[in-house]
Amino acid sequence: MQARRALEDVAQLRGRREGRVSLALSHFATITLLPRVMPARRTAWPGVSIRIAPPTFQLAGLREGEPDFAVMSQPSVRLGADDATRAVYATTVVAVVRPGHTLARARSLAALADAEWVMPSADSSIAHGLRRAFRLARLPAPACPVTCETLTGLETLVSGTDLVGAMPLEVHQLRAAASGLMRVPLEAPIEGPRVVILRWADTQRTPAAAALEESFVGAAHALAKERRR
Repeated sequence: MQARRALEDVAQLRGRREGRVSLALSHFATITLLPRVMPARRTAWPGVSIRIAPPTFQLAGLREGEPDFAVMSQPSVRLGADDATRAVYATTVVAVVRPGHTLARARSLAALADAEWVMPSADSSIAHGLRRAFRLARLPAPACPVTCETLTGLETLVSGTDLVGAMPLEVHQLRAAASGLMRVPLEAPIEGPRVVILRWADTQRTPAAAALEESFVGAAHALAKERRR
């Protein structure tokens, strides 16, 4: 993997717009940032193929260069000195339910104290943020009998049951028309995870990988600026 990267690095430094970049993207990054990044990147680097996969908990391939970098929620586990992180966006988590749900008009976390939730995983950054919000509200930890790592699966579970889902606000806004799910109008926002770019600290990025990383940074900053308007 490193040999391939070295060859591509030399070729790209000599002006050849070809090679390969491998990315690990969370649902948030795929839905909100990728559409902002790809058009310009495909024009600037037409001969570079891009492979996209979901991030794994361990991200074991970063050291070997597969993926080149990840755009994902800040891992809840402590990262080592070999992991380079770059915070690019702060999310807000929202609760979502099916139309007609008895909690569809809830205004406080206290009203959701007895609800059952579905989250990406018990150790996900979203789950940690939700538990923190309940703790700050002096409520027992939310019950989460079901976890689902795919967004479509989570939306399907929420739309067909009385489970309450948790997801980033920006993801819900872009997916609401397709999923049909409703945002619970809680008065107090739930602080979500930071979105970071994560890679192996000693990685020698190819020009194509470096340019793509900067494109994600620019897209995240532009999104944050739009949210503040």
